[in-house]
Amino acid sequence: MSSQPQPTILVIEDHKEFQELVTALLEGEGFKVVAASTSAAALAALDMLRPALILLDSSLPDGDGVHLARAIRAKRVAAPIVLMTTDS
Repeated sequence: MSSQPQPTILVIEDHKEFQELVTALLEGEGFKVVAASTSAAALAALDMLRPALILLDSSLPDGDGVHLARAIRAKRVAAPIVLMTTDS
């Protein structure tokens, strides 16, 4: 029996607790999760993977989500991007 690879979701979130919560929920549903806390880390991760979905925080320590989404599209990453935010 061959198993299909798990879809990968890139979670770009700088709040550690929320990043851990989202990761645990998604992994519990069978997804592989790669997490990044900054725009720079996210762009570096995208050099090595092509996620099925990107969950993107609207505000990061080194930039905002809209600019990062544009940079992701400039890298020709076709995955859907969901912009999210949390109240602190």
